[in-house]
Amino acid sequence: MPEASLSPGEQAARELAGSIQARVRAARRFQGLPAPLAYALTRRAVAFAGHNSPPDAAAQRHGFEQDWCRATLSHADPGTAWQAARQAYAASLVNLHWHRERLARIARRVCSRDPAYVSLLAEPGGALVTTFHHDFHHTLFALTGAAGRTVRVIAAPEDSSPLFPWLGELIHAQHRDCALHFGGGDYLFTQDEGSAGLAVAHALRRGELVFSLHDVGAGTGVRSEPAQVFVRAFAAPSGALELAMRLRRPIYFAALVWLPERQGYHVHTQRLTPDPARPLAAYTAALEALVRRHPWAWTGWQWVGQWPAAQSPHA
Repeated sequence: MPEASLSPGEQAARELAGSIQARVRAARRFQGLPAPLAYALTRRAVAFAGHNSPPDAAAQRHGFEQDWCRATLSHADPGTAWQAARQAYAASLVNLHWHRERLARIARRVCSRDPAYVSLLAEPGGALVTTFHHDFHHTLFALTGAAGRTVRVIAAPEDSSPLFPWLGELIHAQHRDCALHFGGGDYLFTQDEGSAGLAVAHALRRGELVFSLHDVGAGTGVRSEPAQVFVRAFAAPSGALELAMRLRRPIYFAALVWLPERQGYHVHTQRLTPDPARPLAAYTAALEALVRRHPWAWTGWQWVGQWPAAQSPHA
């Protein structure tokens, strides 16, 4: 696309895509090295500018600290959280390339997991696993598939991303390579809600694990419910949750969290019991609790500030 024909939004998207491409190239240079060394070299080779956000780093850090302090109502030092975010992001760059040897290295760096993850892997009749956008959610899917379960992941169509004109092949390659580790599963791209719901229902009835992300606003035509994360309100996609409850399938919350002090990963997992009248409340409560402990883990800091302020506290 000629530069002169780009709108300001398209120009910003192209610059962001260029930033991501540069980081991927840096990660490729070091992916064969031992993980701690690869992470350290990646941090030095790439100027950090937030979670998939364009420069300037100073502005990104200021926004992160302001949003974190307001949202978490915490007196902890946001600078500490920012430094941890830098380490987590460098780690995620190295983990963009999915082959069996690399996945085995990641698995060896899992230093802890909640007992609920073992229960999740043992669910005989399938389950819905709610998660959120973090640097390692694709890794979580792949690790779960490698553990012996068939994994399905609800995802927006690849070409719906504003970065698709520049990152289309990279996006497709990531999905393709991750799905190699899904135990025969794949991504369930939501071309329309009706077909997506049917595919999710079939997967749950077959006893598969279906992963779904609910920390972004629902797209046009997507079933949604009002939700609140910290001090912000939004309409979150709710169809998968409602379907799992209707089919009486268990619902979990899970994330793969990088622990800087241990240079390893924690598989955070808990069983949820959603209220049919407020299906998203248990999910958002779990998200808030985890982000208060590990504020650097959530890439939603990119967009949460754009949501309107909630009109009332949590019910």
